[in-house]
Amino acid sequence: MLGLISISYKNCSLEKRETFHYENNDFQDFFVKYNEHSDLDGVFMLSTCNRTEFFFEKIDSEISTKQLKDIFKEICIDKKVSFATNDLVKFETNADKICKYFFRIACGIESMVIGEFQIVDQIKRSHRFFRKNKLIPTVLNRLVQKSLEISKYVRSNTNIGIGSVSVSSTAIDELGNSTDIKKKSVICVGAGPTSKISLKHLKSKQFQNIFICNRTNSKSKAIAEDLGIKYVPYKDLKDKLLQTDIVIFSTSSKVPLISEKEISQISSFRSSDLLIIDLSVPRNVVIKETYSNISIFDMDSVENKVKNNYVLRKNEIKKVKIIIDEFFEEFRTWIDERKLTSSIVFIKENILTKPNNYNTSTFNISNHLIKKIKTVTNNGKNTKALEIVNKIFEWI
Repeated sequence: MLGLISISYKNCSLEKRETFHYENNDFQDFFVKYNEHSDLDGVFMLSTCNRTEFFFEKIDSEISTKQLKDIFKEICIDKKVSFATNDLVKFETNADKICKYFFRIACGIESMVIGEFQIVDQIKRSHRFFRKNKLIPTVLNRLVQKSLEISKYVRSNTNIGIGSVSVSSTAIDELGNSTDIKKKSVICVGAGPTSKISLKHLKSKQFQNIFICNRTNSKSKAIAEDLGIKYVPYKDLKDKLLQTDIVIFSTSSKVPLISEKEISQISSFRSSDLLIIDLSVPRNVVIKETYSNISIFDMDSVENKVKNNYVLRKNEIKKVKIIIDEFFEEFRTWIDERKLTSSIVFIKENILTKPNNYNTSTFNISNHLIKKIKTVTNNGKNTKALEIVNKIFEWI
């Protein structure tokens, strides 16, 4: 039915997590190649700075833990890393647990920052991609749609989103609120959603010297004009780092943008401190040495700063879980009733639609039979009764 391979900040460090980060196009290539010798019916992937989640579906049979481990081995080969799972990956084949887990992700209670709803846009983007490329089958498609519905309801009916709502906002909050910090110069590298949130948060904090830089200069120019800030051409970035007080990286680059050698040079030429906030996965800056005037704040650092959010929002988490349970029962009923589809279709096709068969009597008998099937199988929940009913219609 459903299977999950989960790699998240809860069980995997940033260094290991970034190894398994996928762009949608890259994963599509991997999955299509893998599925040439597999019987999976489809997939949905969610790959962000905090997690890479692989959701799989087999329409008519269960997915085994062995099959998930085999898939992960292939992913390791694709990523050119050794296969290791003890403390790195979570495998799940229980459909109910997988559905509830997806709902929790969409509602922001599985996020590093509790109540962060940036994940919703990431789910929507992935959903558009996997639907467009016809990779997501019926149950997974409905699961994603239901998760977005629940997320919207939770935002409107709880206070789970009060306070900082993104990793970038939390990182910027750590800069402080003093007048001196607001006078420092800040450059955001990247033009994606995380960078835009960072820029808006900096503006709301009344920072006075804000710059944006991106590999595509036209994008950074457009954002700079829209927000009333300055832009730095990408070719001038390294020179700008000699003068800037704070730099925030949030790009999708697969390789570091600043090398250790360049960091060393920047350090030797600077007379003041430089703070680097790296919100990218993979990391844009990887520093192995220690520098007296350069400090770095990355995704693992954010994790340590946001743990208090859980305590502050504990009561709201309970509310959200109750809401998820209520929506889950509705979704579970839909899944169970799908199991009756073949029997109900048989009745409608062989009784109601046959020539000269349709009249009030056959209509009433057919509806009565369908109701009886739903009753005796408890709407598809009673697996033994369902198996007998399906066998009967196979024999007819």
